[in-house]
Amino acid sequence: RIYQRKLFAEQEKRYIADPDIVLGNPMSPVLVADCKYKVLDGAPEHSDVYQILAHCDAFNSRYGLLLYPGEAREHQILGFSRNQVQIHWATVRPKVLQDDLAAVVSSLLHGTAGSAPRRMRRPKRQSR
Repeated sequence: RIYQRKLFAEQEKRYIADPDIVLGNPMSPVLVADCKYKVLDGAPEHSDVYQILAHCDAFNSRYGLLLYPGEAREHQILGFSRNQVQIHWATVRPKVLQDDLAAVVSSLLHGTAGSAPRRMRRPKRQSR
């Protein structure tokens, strides 16, 4: 793999971040993506989200994208990490992968992806 980064300085060969796609300057990419070879069942699995967050941290990327095969192209924002990394997931059609991937990346970078459900906040108590 061309784009690999160690996650820990002390264990540089054991824990390696190696995303499938790195877009932008290799020293500070705009986007890192990881391709999954399983059908998405509703929402990304915890382990997939943790993996893309580790890739984003290792590459100092603002955007992370999980890609899954699907019958139709769909793209959603999963949310923001505490470090303000924006995580997305998308399904792409393998037969038109290049077109779907280009559309997903374009919508991600231009902020036109579907939004994640917002957390309900408790109403503030009124002071007396």
